[in-house]
Amino acid sequence: MTGETTRKLRAVVLTAVVLGSLFATAFVGPASAEVGNLSVGNDVVQSDATITINGNLDNAGNDVTFLIQDPTDDDVATVTKGTGGGGSSFTVTVDLGAQTFNGGDGTLDEGKATIQASEGSTFDGSDDTAYVTIDDTAPNAEITNPPDGAENKTHPTIKGDASDENGVKDVELLIERSNGDYYTGGGWSGTETTVDADGTTDWSYDTSTNGPTADDTYDVTVRVTDKAGNTVEATYPYPGGDDSVSEISYTVDTTAPSLGGVTLTDATDGNGTVTDGETVEISATSVTDATSGLKSVTVNASTLGAGENVELTQDSGDDYSTTVTVDGPPIAEGDFDLPVTATDNFGNENEQTTGTLYLDTSVANVTSLSVDHDFAGIVTDDEKLWVNASGITDPRGNTVTDATVDIEFVGTDTTYEADVTDGVLNRSVDTTAISNTADTVETTVRIKQADSVDADTAAVELVHEAKDLDEGYQVQGTPMPAARTVTENIDLVTTWDPEKDGDAKWVGTSGETAGEGYYVHGLNSNARFGYVFETSVADGEQHQTRTLAEGYNLVGATEDLTTSDKPTATADLGAMITFNGSDTFDGNANVNVSLRDDTEPIENDDTSINEDAFDATDDPNNVEIDGYEAYFVYIEDEEVTRIVDRFGYDPADR
Repeated sequence: MTGETTRKLRAVVLTAVVLGSLFATAFVGPASAEVGNLSVGNDVVQSDATITINGNLDNAGNDVTFLIQDPTDDDVATVTKGTGGGGSSFTVTVDLGAQTFNGGDGTLDEGKATIQASEGSTFDGSDDTAYVTIDDTAPNAEITNPPDGAENKTHPTIKGDASDENGVKDVELLIERSNGDYYTGGGWSGTETTVDADGTTDWSYDTSTNGPTADDTYDVTVRVTDKAGNTVEATYPYPGGDDSVSEISYTVDTTAPSLGGVTLTDATDGNGTVTDGETVEISATSVTDATSGLKSVTVNASTLGAGENVELTQDSGDDYSTTVTVDGPPIAEGDFDLPVTATDNFGNENEQTTGTLYLDTSVANVTSLSVDHDFAGIVTDDEKLWVNASGITDPRGNTVTDATVDIEFVGTDTTYEADVTDGVLNRSVDTTAISNTADTVETTVRIKQADSVDADTAAVELVHEAKDLDEGYQVQGTPMPAARTVTENIDLVTTWDPEKDGDAKWVGTSGETAGEGYYVHGLNSNARFGYVFETSVADGEQHQTRTLAEGYNLVGATEDLTTSDKPTATADLGAMITFNGSDTFDGNANVNVSLRDDTEPIENDDTSINEDAFDATDDPNNVEIDGYEAYFVYIEDEEVTRIVDRFGYDPADR
């Protein structure tokens, strides 16, 4: 008989004995003592584990014999345990590794093992049955994030999977930094230490929350234990070499490179102002990166018409520099700076801005330009001329934010500096600064630097003298012969003709005749009257006569504007008219001069002429007449001839 046959025979005999005992018990009837409520304190254990068995006895203090049946073959083992006589319930432990199994391969295999109990010191039949799962297989483990060799700009969440047929109990990580220390969850230790992951089959560990949070290179090993106590054991340090152990290494660099300082220098003439074609230098000092290393140092010089990522080259040590040429800068005139960026190999960036230089760009276009008057006096003017412009841009259409330009009156030698702010210019100019010998013509007002054909301009007429008038009716006189006159915001210019009847006495006039007086009606307070005087007439070269008819005659002063002397009314009326006594004028009785009384309005509320606006005087010798003043002369009963000297207007003497 072979040994194999002998072994099988023993197993058959033993099984027959056990089953025969069970059948005998079953057919004989209830035993006098039994085990009940049998249970195992562990659901899943290793084959060499010590298990806890609980149950109840009919007879307190009796022994209990257990038969342990292998899950897969005929191996069985029996063991008798004393209960200690403590009562009807019992708890005993059984060391599975110390048991001898017979009838099969001699080992306790994986699977669901059966445990039967019999009260007494021998197994004479099963009183009750319990089960325990035998598991000697280690779980599976995998790290899915970060990948091995990862280069991170942030501290990662370490993630992974674990699996086991009978369930995963816990997942631990061993995190080792570059100096060989191990993370404890709150610090570092030279002794191998693990930290607990969150979860089991789908687990994670957030280093940004739990640590470690320093920039460094880390080796990570996962250790997984199943419910039976089987563990995926790691071999340290990384890499372990155990194929069943999942290990990775990753590096974290969250810190941007250091950048000691950046400067911007005018490399052409050093005056701090650059224009198209000039060169600037950009430099950076103390540029380093401790963890991943420095990748590049660049400057965005696009505002100067250069590239967006111009690379600075290493001069020596940790210092870098480059130069760029201003080439059609797209920005407006004014202060500018440039951003310099240091980038490490993980993509962390440190950007700093240089100091400023001033970019001087030209003005190309003006969307709108206007002046507030139609004409302006170059010899005298009662008020300044406002020039207003907007939409002032450079050659690339950018708004000129801060610049100084020249306002030019084309055809004259005079310009006026004006400040441009955010594309807008508002400047009052004194047109009397224009040469008195300039042509009295319509001229163009423009910004001299605006060379675009689309740049807006304005027109203004240059006259010798401009007078500001009031709203409503007022009197005005022409002191010298005028080649032409111009008006603004005036709708009526009339003089008085005593030889006509009623309202027909008011007749229109151009105001060009020397010695003429007239009523002017201003539409508003911006009413103005402008004169271009004859300059070719020599003093006393010829005379101009005018007949003063019977009644009221409106005349204007004929003062020589090149002098500061004011004539009396008598002198102004001329040598052909004499005054004889206090009540006789030129041999006529009741000849009066009525001057404008500025304390009285020239018109009543109903717009009719206010007779009190003029005061009569019998002594014209004592009344001085202003150059542009108009007044009434009353002739009682005959015509009088007035002779006016025609003075030549000399702007240089005015």
